[in-house]
Amino acid sequence: MKKTTDILLQAIAALDGLENESIVDGKSLLFLEIEKAPAPSSEELRINGNVHGLVYFATMILKTAARGTLGAHVHFDGSSDIERCDMPIVVCLKSAPWEDASETRARGEVNE
Repeated sequence: MKKTTDILLQAIAALDGLENESIVDGKSLLFLEIEKAPAPSSEELRINGNVHGLVYFATMILKTAARGTLGAHVHFDGSSDIERCDMPIVVCLKSAPWEDASETRARGEVNE
């Protein structure tokens, strides 16, 4: 059975191919925004995007997971490829409370 990291890297390679299609004539077709939902759902945070934007979002999260280092993270904020950002998001790699870090390392899923 392949290690989780190997499978993640294969998925990333496939998504990178899709991401490359988001550049046409030197212009990006990527659209991604993070917005607070309007009332009455104002507690919601919405991540909206076209296909290219959502593929980018997924790829960045998978790349963070594939880094395999606890604490690895990616920022989605006004300084990244996001059109609108009402609230910055940081996605972090963290062990679940029930996971034993030594078991996770043995499976090749996390490098500390």
